[in-house]
Amino acid sequence: MNTGEILTLKDNLPVLIVVFPFLFAFFTGIFGSFKRFICFPLALIGVICSLISSLFGFCLVYNQRKDIVYTLGGWTRDIGISFYLNSYNASLLFLINLSILFVLLYSRRVIILKFPDRLYAFYSLILLFLTGILGIVITGDAFNLYVFLEIVSLSSYAMIALNGKESYVAALRYLIIGTVGATFYLLGVGILYLKTGNLNMSEIHNAIISQTNLLSIKAAFLFITIGFSIKFAFFPFHSWLPFAYSKTINTVSAVMAPIVTKVTIFALIKVIVLVFGLSYVFSFTCLKFLFSSVLAPIGMIYFSLKAFSQKNIRLSFCYILLMECSLMFGALFLNNILSYQITMYHVALDIIMTLSLFLFVGVLETYFRVYNFSDLESVNIFKLNPTFCILFFITCLSVLGIPPTGGFFSKFYIILAAFTAHVYFFPVCLIVSSFIILVVFLRIFEKLYFNTKKAIEGANNKVPVIMLLIFFVNAFLILGFGFNFNLLLKKIISLYF
Repeated sequence: MNTGEILTLKDNLPVLIVVFPFLFAFFTGIFGSFKRFICFPLALIGVICSLISSLFGFCLVYNQRKDIVYTLGGWTRDIGISFYLNSYNASLLFLINLSILFVLLYSRRVIILKFPDRLYAFYSLILLFLTGILGIVITGDAFNLYVFLEIVSLSSYAMIALNGKESYVAALRYLIIGTVGATFYLLGVGILYLKTGNLNMSEIHNAIISQTNLLSIKAAFLFITIGFSIKFAFFPFHSWLPFAYSKTINTVSAVMAPIVTKVTIFALIKVIVLVFGLSYVFSFTCLKFLFSSVLAPIGMIYFSLKAFSQKNIRLSFCYILLMECSLMFGALFLNNILSYQITMYHVALDIIMTLSLFLFVGVLETYFRVYNFSDLESVNIFKLNPTFCILFFITCLSVLGIPPTGGFFSKFYIILAAFTAHVYFFPVCLIVSSFIILVVFLRIFEKLYFNTKKAIEGANNKVPVIMLLIFFVNAFLILGFGFNFNLLLKKIISLYF
């Protein structure tokens, strides 16, 4: 391969990351409807190609300390669509692809049994979902971000509804609330377009620098923030999430839970940084009070109490997810650089933590027929699978913020950022909610490690090796986030600002 070909490959990496899952979604939908046995291999190849591209892209931008920009069709960014690849979003793209790959490997047999005649539909939807998610992370165009949001939403509605009956209602609620959130965002983008004549985020920023005091620009910012808070399931716009994730099959919840909320909060960060600028957002002291001093602390306490009160394990974990959402959204509006950097750190870390939580639920439901906390008494899971339980224990330590896991550093510095911003109710509620979540995990640990019951007769009580490998990688990443905190913050995240 000559130098020109290498440069061409490098320059086209941003679009290749998104194109691979999109093309294989098309191939899976067409060819998989005739030969169902090729659905899984096609989906796997699409995800792996995108995963390798994102890893290669991360290595390039990290070593060169220079972003890769791809302008679709060769148009200039003021009239065309641009994709941006930098060290942070490349690492986020890698984690997203890795999560989807793990879910595909975990769920292969489950999906064959659940949808024997609709494998092509299921895998096509997952690949379309992945296409939308990757597009949100990598796009530099405000309207293009809305398009990718809608691709994610439509594929999510369809995946949730695959379970039938109650899942139809859950999908409908998600559709209604998601449409409201998307409409608010689109209204904000429409206002910005009317005022600037541009849709590229950087070009919008250059055009509104001298217009930030205009009421229309403030209205656009508020519309976009409200839209993302609804899509993000921020308190009190959260009701769709527990219902949707608990009524669908565990594979779908394992696909969506680790990714949707985290990518949405990153999309908001991207709009804030690239479009409005941090100094403009910091001027909204009323939002600092509303989100960081009132709604986020109340949300953390409320969701932790809801997690404690649930009988169903998956539903309890949905509320733990919502507690983390309140934590990140509240931290974002503490209005200092540290809070933005730590929120971005926690966004990446929480993808891995939430994936482990929901894969753990999937293992309990699939291999042990355990759905509620009381069902854990029926089998001594630790005695049968000690390695699996220990690896899950590491995830729980990170969620609680115990050193040396990555969760300790994110929560410690979020508390530090809150004290720097003179917001004291927020860290108090964070500590209290963490203790409540600790009680939830203790309910699990008590039955996992100290249960005297034997295995259920006739049930498959051994966790597959592939699942142990997945949990091992997740635990390794969680610990790696902790041991490499300074590297991640200074060499990857800080370059974003």
